[in-house]
This record gives sequence, C-alpha cells and structure tokens, in this order.
Amino acid sequence: MQPDEGQAPAAVASSTTSPPPCPTRRSEKEVENSTLAMLQAFRTARSVPGKELLRLIDEHSLACEEYGQVLPEVCSRVSKLTATLRADLRGSGFKEQVPMDTGTSGVFSEFLSSLGVATPDAVQTSAPQAVFAAPTEPAENAAYLGTLLDDLEHGPAKALQAGRRLDGELKEMVKVLEQLRAAWPELRTSVEGAFEAQKHLRTKDLAQALKQVLQFRRHVAAAIPSIEALCEWLEDATEQVRQKEEDRGEAEAGSTAGMASEKKDT
Repeated sequence: MQPDEGQAPAAVASSTTSPPPCPTRRSEKEVENSTLAMLQAFRTARSVPGKELLRLIDEHSLACEEYGQVLPEVCSRVSKLTATLRADLRGSGFKEQVPMDTGTSGVFSEFLSSLGVATPDAVQTSAPQAVFAAPTEPAENAAYLGTLLDDLEHGPAKALQAGRRLDGELKEMVKVLEQLRAAWPELRTSVEGAFEAQKHLRTKDLAQALKQVLQFRRHVAAAIPSIEALCEWLEDATEQVRQKEEDRGEAEAGSTAGMASEKKDT
C-alpha cells in the first residue's frame, strides 16, 4: 500500500481483523510505550500492525470514557468550592479586581497552550490583585481589622485566584476530552476500512489523536495531586474567612457593648 501524499508510509497490516477482547488491561506505561512505538511506525515503518493499532484505539477510547465520568465531577467540585469562597470573601468586604489575561497559567497551561487554547478566566499571578472595602468600624478596631484584611488578601484571595484559574482550565480540558471521545469511533472505522480494502491508511489524523490523548493522559495524571491540594486549600480558605468573620463579629459586639457601658457611666 502506498502512503497518501504528505503522509508517513504505512502499509497493510499482517492482520485486518479486529482484536479479541484483551484478557488483562495494560498499564498506563505499557499503553504509552505502545503509542510511542506506533507513532514511530507511522513515520518510518513499511507496515503498521493492524491488531495493535486497533487495540490502542480501543484502549484510549476506553480511557477517555472513564475520564468522561470523572473529569466533569472534578471540574464541578473546583467550581463549587471557588464560588463558595468568592461569596464568603465578598461578604467580608472583598471586591474582586482581577484583570483577564489572554494566556493560560496553571496546572494545564502547557498542554492547553500547545493546542492554542486560552482559558477564558485565566488570571495574572505575579501579585495579588484583590482589594478590600475601607473599614467602617470604630477607631479602636482599626488595627484588628487591618490585620484581618491583610490576612484575607494574602491567603484566601490567592486561593480564590488559583481556584478561578483551575476552574477555567478544567472546563477547557473537558472540551478537549469531548473532542477526543468523539474522534475514536470514526478513526476506528477508517482504520478497519483501510485494512480491509487494502487502501491508503491516513496516518495524519491518527497521529494527531494519539499524540493528543497521550499528552492529555499524562497531564491529567500528573495534575491529580495538585488538584486535590487546591481543593483542600479552597476549603481551608473558606473556613478561615468564616472564622475571621465570626471573630470580627464578636469584636464588634464587644466594642458596641463597651461604648454603651461608657455612655451609661457618663
């Protein structure tokens, strides 16, 4: 079989039948190594192992379906935690003034940038951009409130920025995943048809999908600890804001009681 123009050489495989169900599932590393070997075969080999190619398509398709069950839930969790922290911060007098950025910056920034994707809610991280409303409390509480607002700006406010950034990137990753999930059935059909009819195997789309899913799986696997850590940070930051609000309420109540006592004495 002659390769299509502009395609890497790929001849008819020794077997054109679909592979039987695998008795055991291969490890992530085994699938990765096999994918890399297949990409190399697209570039240099005179023939492509048909059963192995179909097996790879099935393995990556199955992995994408599993990610399709998990990733939206992760995205929803981050989104809810971020929204909760934002609401509590606003209740504390926090005003978001976070400029939009045209690029990505976060756990998935490298992968998304390679696809030409800019997350809609990416933010600059060189310095906290949050500001707070000026305190309107009695003068004797000014020092306490100043410390409170400083802690909020340099703690939970940073968590909020990180949550917004990850939330935006996860939403883009879900879109990428949906594109991959939709691609596998068509790619499998085209491979089967090419082998059965002894026609050209179009390797360009196959190579692009295999490269993309390989990077997708690598980055998601590597990001899991960071995502979990950020969720814990968002939860801790929310608790911190609520505790400080409670402390401030108690301080205000004590100050009001003290002022009322002074007035009574006079």
